[in-house]
Amino acid sequence: MPQVTFKPDWAAHGKAAPFKRNDLMLATLPIGVILFPGTGIQENLSDTSGIMYSVLITAIAYGRYYLKMNGVLAFWLAYIFTRPMGASYGDLFAQPTEYGGLGFGTTWTSLVFLTGIVAVVVIMSIKFQRKLEN
Repeated sequence: MPQVTFKPDWAAHGKAAPFKRNDLMLATLPIGVILFPGTGIQENLSDTSGIMYSVLITAIAYGRYYLKMNGVLAFWLAYIFTRPMGASYGDLFAQPTEYGGLGFGTTWTSLVFLTGIVAVVVIMSIKFQRKLEN
């Protein structure tokens, strides 16, 4: 598997160099990133990746509904990016506060996500049923 190293450019960015490095790395849309806990720089990387995947999925939805992107293509693109987005936000909610998370733990995080998924399915089912009746 090819590996690419991204080093901070301390001369150009000073103290912001690690954060600029993270942004540059995520801009390449890597398949995977190895992240070791320990500093705010790593937490910034994982938080930024969640936001990045959210923006990508939003752009796909925009393409589908406003630019008439093929529905099958939009589904599969969104499906591909859903996993890393969910992992990023799941980690943010579940990780202890000393590691940069919100400290809810895996059980409560899973219950919140499950509740959200069930709510979306129920709402969409009701809307679909009403559409069929009209």
